[in-house]
Amino acid sequence: MARLFADENFPEPGVDYLRRLGHDVFTVSDAGRSGEAWPDHAGLVVCTFDIDFAAQAGRISDAIAEVGDCAGKVLRVNRPER
Repeated sequence: MARLFADENFPEPGVDYLRRLGHDVFTVSDAGRSGEAWPDHAGLVVCTFDIDFAAQAGRISDAIAEVGDCAGKVLRVNRPER
């Protein structure tokens, strides 16, 4: 599974579901850095908002599994059209 860092724009329920899927998710709040820019990263996951947090977490987990190592990559995970 992946080690992820979630900024304050990613909803907490999504963090919870990703953790349930086995990912190690560290948040900006966990780091005590809310409201600060943190430009250093080992890859980015950019996603559209989805109120179905479990489904969103599943799509993120699947995208990470597909690429393996996220370092230096930008993964785009979009909510499917309804």
